[in-house]
Amino acid sequence: MYLQLKYILSVLVLSLLTYQVQCSLKRVKRIVGGSAVENEEKLLSAVSMQILNKTGHPMHFCGGTYVGNGWIVTASHCLTINMHEKHDIFVEIGSKNLYEDPQKLIEINEIHFLPFDTVTYSNDIALIRLPEAYTDLPGNVGLPHNPVPVTEYRDCSIFGYGSVEFLREISAQFREAPIEIQTAQACAEALVPYAPDYNLGMFCAGGGHTDACQGDSGSGLICSGLLVGVVSYGSSCGVPGNPGVYTTVQHHMEWIEKIM
Repeated sequence: MYLQLKYILSVLVLSLLTYQVQCSLKRVKRIVGGSAVENEEKLLSAVSMQILNKTGHPMHFCGGTYVGNGWIVTASHCLTINMHEKHDIFVEIGSKNLYEDPQKLIEINEIHFLPFDTVTYSNDIALIRLPEAYTDLPGNVGLPHNPVPVTEYRDCSIFGYGSVEFLREISAQFREAPIEIQTAQACAEALVPYAPDYNLGMFCAGGGHTDACQGDSGSGLICSGLLVGVVSYGSSCGVPGNPGVYTTVQHHMEWIEKIM
């Protein structure tokens, strides 16, 4: 078993691809075992993070969740592993399909992230602030201000533009799938010796036939309208007995509230 962060595996490889509408967004993680999002309200929170390749065409590399007031929540590793600067990154919000329903690419105003720990994979969370002109964009996903244990959340789903199968192209279509949050014990038993430390603000979800996959890094796990988790890493996609690992948003709310 090896662990993989669920973002584009190599931006350098992607930048060498010849641009085509069907292939400008390659090797990213999409929702496994889900369905296309048709609900316009749910699309309000849909975020695709993109960089331009050498021919100037956008490529999706990570997801995120728009939480209103011009703020996006994503994963720290999306921004730090390849050392992306804010002037290199654009975001697309609200697209049903990145190929067929492209929305305006928005530049980034600010990036805030905690120091991502490459050993424990903790602190895998970041905030992106949009320019002032976009602070009035409506959102429909809230932040978990109340300290509820993550295992008590129900009615949860994961969202993203990533692959529907391990090491395949991204779907480009915004998708969702229902998912169940695992207890710390179940997570530890499933992911020995790579289980996350729930006390460091991480948790497991899935382990059945629904999962996040390449290109879904930074995307949201949402329960009853609250952003509970951020896609971080996993050993595969949609393999029974192998849950994915998520950053616990509530664990980082003190930091988030200071910035927002």
